[in-house]
Amino acid sequence: AMSVDVTIDDQTVRIFNTHLQSIHLGPADYKYIKKVSSGEASWKGSLAIMEKLKKAFQKRGTQAEILRAAIDQSPHPVIVLGDFNDTAISYTYKTIIGDLQDAFLTKGWGVGSTFTGPLPYLRIDYVLVDPVFEIADFKVIEKKFSDHYPVSCVIAW
Repeated sequence: AMSVDVTIDDQTVRIFNTHLQSIHLGPADYKYIKKVSSGEASWKGSLAIMEKLKKAFQKRGTQAEILRAAIDQSPHPVIVLGDFNDTAISYTYKTIIGDLQDAFLTKGWGVGSTFTGPLPYLRIDYVLVDPVFEIADFKVIEKKFSDHYPVSCVIAW
């Protein structure tokens, strides 16, 4: 994660941009996941993926706690955005959001999927905004530039 203080008309906001721990699933893992849906999976493959998930969840939990501490120490209103690599029901998300507004929940529509990979309908990219701001608009832009859809958010002070 990184942060920058931006001053606009004598008011300062601290913006955090973050990319939290990836699960690091490889082509063999995704091939195995397809086997699961067809009933051809083995326990050995499941255990390998579960171990990757466990390590990533643990690392993201620690990263989320560090980020939350930085948010709490900010003397300015904050905007937190980036790839959390986790869903909105996760410890990661719940630790980071605190009293911030989730731009998607405020102005988004539908499922809000931001991940384009083989695990569909995952929203793992977020824009979280201090309550002093008004969220005027939020969109997921369904153009595939990478394994994530870009998002657009309009924030008013």
